[in-house]
Amino acid sequence: MSKKSSESGRKQGSCEDGPERLSPREIRFADAIAAGGTISDGATAAGISYRSASRWKTKEHIAAYIRARTTESLSQARAVLAAGARSAAVELVRLAKRARPDSARITASRTVLESTICASEIEDLEARLAELESALADRGGRP
Repeated sequence: MSKKSSESGRKQGSCEDGPERLSPREIRFADAIAAGGTISDGATAAGISYRSASRWKTKEHIAAYIRARTTESLSQARAVLAAGARSAAVELVRLAKRARPDSARITASRTVLESTICASEIEDLEARLAELESALADRGGRP
């Protein structure tokens, strides 16, 4: 089967070619969107019209790529925050003990408490999720 060029500039072949691959222009578009850009930003990055960019954003293979890049970015951001979490917590506790005026100490104390509660809730949810996944696996993956 001969291959034809599509509007996106990528080669299209038969279904046997596997999942659709993004062209360099589609990648530039999707990367701009995943980085928090607007459709206009994506259109500019890819060198296409706003109308084409609007259509591209709805294409499943491009939307899936945008989701994957966004997830990757969030994962990296979480890792950076986690690396600094201990020192930030230590600093908040220090401020809560020594801060002057009292309003600064209250704010730091409130932040420590809210963060502790949030972390505790996340741990609890993770444990509950693990139990549910285990129970589901024991049932052979059937709900």
